[in-house]
Amino acid sequence: MIEKLNSKNFSENLNSEFKLLTENAQPLPLRLTEVTERNAGPKVEQFSLFFVGPKTPVLQQNSAHPAKSPDSAQGITLRPVALAADQDFLLQVYASTRAHEMSLVPWTDAQKQAFVRQQFEAQLAHYAMQYPEANHNLIHKQGTPAGRLYLARGPEVLHILDITILPTCRNAGIGSYVMGELLREATQAKKRVTIYVESFNPSLRLFERLGFRKVEENGFQLLMEWKA
Repeated sequence: MIEKLNSKNFSENLNSEFKLLTENAQPLPLRLTEVTERNAGPKVEQFSLFFVGPKTPVLQQNSAHPAKSPDSAQGITLRPVALAADQDFLLQVYASTRAHEMSLVPWTDAQKQAFVRQQFEAQLAHYAMQYPEANHNLIHKQGTPAGRLYLARGPEVLHILDITILPTCRNAGIGSYVMGELLREATQAKKRVTIYVESFNPSLRLFERLGFRKVEENGFQLLMEWKA
């Protein structure tokens, strides 16, 4: 048992097995494979933990609402973010959301990459601070990473922090399927589903088509809500 949450104590427990507790589900076994320290100042220690875990079906965190089999789900599954290599893929996914914006600025490729990485890390830090209990998952299609889903399960609401599909994997029904499974879970659990969407984001049409309605507006940020 680790009594103090610092990088030294975690480093001493490499390759140890941990149990990830998820809402209404059996503990998920994970093995600690890497501890990476980050420079956060003299009084603050920040470090990243990377785990290896099993591949799991969509919405595996909620055993009361099992996912469809890989065949009927067209091979769409979720896997918890665990590997060091996942960060490179997640950066690629995030960069795809800023690609058009980056095409408009007169920066070098190195400057664009540095900016996108800084914004990616800032987003992760924000999610970790505001939603520490959220589930971070990769979306797989036939075993190949295709996107990401960050979801915070609350007692009354499922709040989607982020759902992004790589441009090369879009228009294949992946996002629609994952959203359909989330709405199915919300219906059975009698919960609302919420997500913030920019007013100019093309995905806004998908959420409106699924029955989401605008309940709050702050500049170009729209809080969309779905109710069963």
